[in-house]
Amino acid sequence: RALQLKAPRIFVAEHIDGAGHRLKNMLDGMAVASHNGLNFGGVEAYASIITEHGQNFRSLMDGFFGPGAGIELFKQKAPLKLPKYES
Repeated sequence: RALQLKAPRIFVAEHIDGAGHRLKNMLDGMAVASHNGLNFGGVEAYASIITEHGQNFRSLMDGFFGPGAGIELFKQKAPLKLPKYES
């Protein structure tokens, strides 16, 4: 779906392990956003861009989504941090 101008944005947290798990989480977030009429805001970046297999994940994302995707998709912090509650 196209960007919904007034819809809320959803962010996902970057996983700390391999590229496949990191990418799957991103694609799941995009699917959830699309299905629920939300905008995908990006990925809250993990401190290391190197996967546990030694790959630069930002470079992999440039190859998968296109040049500049590694910069556009990853945010140091989501714009608003909501409180987390333990169950």
